[in-house]
Amino acid sequence: MSKSPKVQLKNEELNDVPECVQDILSAIYFVRLQELKPELQFPITIADDGRIREIQIKVLKAEPVDVLGRKNAALKLEAKLVFGGLFKENGTFYVWVSDDAYKVPLKFEAKIKLGRVSG
Repeated sequence: MSKSPKVQLKNEELNDVPECVQDILSAIYFVRLQELKPELQFPITIADDGRIREIQIKVLKAEPVDVLGRKNAALKLEAKLVFGGLFKENGTFYVWVSDDAYKVPLKFEAKIKLGRVSG
């Protein structure tokens, strides 16, 4: 069974784009530049596949993460679309970043309809 290739958005004009739109990669860097502490919430506007979306980032809590057999101080972050979950069926996406000046991503977890993905 053949599939049609994904449509590429080249030379297409987008109107009504907010000023501070991020792509997925720059959104990660933007989050790392914030002064993160538990209970902090802030929105990020991202562009993905030609769609503009607002994602709410929430710092849930400080939670140590085991990386290569070593405990690391970390902050657990949650990302959600403003209207519903980041994934279909109200799934959630979590990322743990080091609780230091570098805020290095240490772990991620996505809960989706069919189960859980982590790395």
